[in-house]
Amino acid sequence: MVVILFQLCYTFKGFGGCKIMMEEKNLFQLSWPIFIEILLFMLMGVCDTLMLSNYSDSAVAAVGTSNQLLGMFRILINIVSTGVIILISQSIGRENKREATEYSFAGLIANATMGVVLASFIIIFRVSILKLMNTPASIIDIAAKYTFVVGLSIVFMAIASTNSAIIRSNGFTKITMVIAFIANITNVTGNYILIYGKLGFPELGALGTSITTSLSSVGIVIAGFIFIKKKVELEFDVGMLKTLKNRVFDIVKIGLPRALEQFSFSLSQTVIFSFIAALGEYAITTKVYVQQISWFVMLTAIAIAQGNQILIGYFVGAKDYRGASKRGLKSNYIAMIVSTSLSIVFALNGEFFLSFLTDNQEIIELGKKLLWVGVFIEPFRAVNLVIIHALGAGSDVIFPMVIAIISMWGISVGVSFASYSLGFGLVGIFFANGLDEFVRSIAVMYRWKRNKWVNKTINN
Repeated sequence: MVVILFQLCYTFKGFGGCKIMMEEKNLFQLSWPIFIEILLFMLMGVCDTLMLSNYSDSAVAAVGTSNQLLGMFRILINIVSTGVIILISQSIGRENKREATEYSFAGLIANATMGVVLASFIIIFRVSILKLMNTPASIIDIAAKYTFVVGLSIVFMAIASTNSAIIRSNGFTKITMVIAFIANITNVTGNYILIYGKLGFPELGALGTSITTSLSSVGIVIAGFIFIKKKVELEFDVGMLKTLKNRVFDIVKIGLPRALEQFSFSLSQTVIFSFIAALGEYAITTKVYVQQISWFVMLTAIAIAQGNQILIGYFVGAKDYRGASKRGLKSNYIAMIVSTSLSIVFALNGEFFLSFLTDNQEIIELGKKLLWVGVFIEPFRAVNLVIIHALGAGSDVIFPMVIAIISMWGISVGVSFASYSLGFGLVGIFFANGLDEFVRSIAVMYRWKRNKWVNKTINN
């Protein structure tokens, strides 16, 4: 996959000679470690699902339901980390090291505080929210216990997210890849011991997975601080307290609309998940399994989008808007080609991949249909991933948020409800999500090509 990405990048070198070839090389250098990092973190989720599927399908459904809930709160910690990575990238483009360091300091303080608030809320209201999601009575107790333990670790997830933003925006994407590798080993080992009760430990099932996830978060934070100290070489001082308020304001100004967009998506998906839950446990399990496979399809587009965002930030900080515009379009074309190709490969081999996760033929047959729906969805999802990240790098965050909220709730939720009511089931709900991606992709591409994002940099 990484080789395919490199070849595609090289193919697009004709956009501008040696300078563009260097930019392509930089995109590859930034993106391939992000690709591996996301792959490793995704494999953590796949391993959780696979190891739990050998334990029980009910455990898979419980953890899938809980993660749907926790996903909304994880998005909120991106208010800070999203703003941090954009503003540090722009500061580096302006060659202002002090400003970049101040944003790093402000991000760590703000997200640690955010993590404490979110963890408290999750722990107190987890059962009530799970009930609102129509969680089946057969799995709600398991889901509540899992949510409690993982909810405690939200504080560490928040700090880890900021650490990753600091490291990535300084161009050290290989470091976050190494951290992900360490976390993966810890996760698999912990799952094996605690899910199945090995080495004298009790058999904990889904609860064991939650403990492992939490311990991995702590390890990621420690590793992140070690690498920041050794590689990024940030020098915090008391004087940064004077600029803390203004820097946090800048971060929130950029990060809040992006987080609201993502939160709206997660909340809309939670509402849609309640329709799926009403279809029964088998529908939940199918959705979880297909979602795991779909992550492999989206992986390259996500890596390109995040690597491209850093580059766009550098361009914008240096006020090279033409270079930023070309860079964004090329990255988008690459992501569309790879995502569409991969979705076709997975759809053609749906039974093969699904059989690794379950032997329930009803789930496999339904899952195969959903993978073909994914062929329709993926090219438009790739556009949204790359271009929305690029707009964010240019500090243009309000327009994507507004379009997303209108489309998600008006199309994705609205059509999903209609599909559920009319008996189209899970296939109809997936098509509704695809229609949402299609409409948003048209809007954000128009925005990018018209250069409406230019000159929106906070410190322009």
